[in-house]
Amino acid sequence: MARTTKSPDGASGPAKAKRPPIRKPNGEVVADDMIAKRAYEIYEARGGQHGADFDDWLEAERQIKQEQQFQAGQIPPAEGDRRKRARAAQ
Repeated sequence: MARTTKSPDGASGPAKAKRPPIRKPNGEVVADDMIAKRAYEIYEARGGQHGADFDDWLEAERQIKQEQQFQAGQIPPAEGDRRKRARAAQ
């Protein structure tokens, strides 16, 4: 059976899973306004079509997290880069 929660106004609904916050390499939490700005940029790049706001938000989170991992040196080179280096070393 699904868990439900009650909001302060008394309405109840399914409990939402709480996602861990995105953190910068220095440990600071990424502000929602930064994610919202990126999500809006994604929305505009799609031509401003409505109905994919949640997908845009998730994509913005993914992009920001990936950028921060890259800046921190935590992302290995792309697969294609490895193949090019292996061929060049032969």
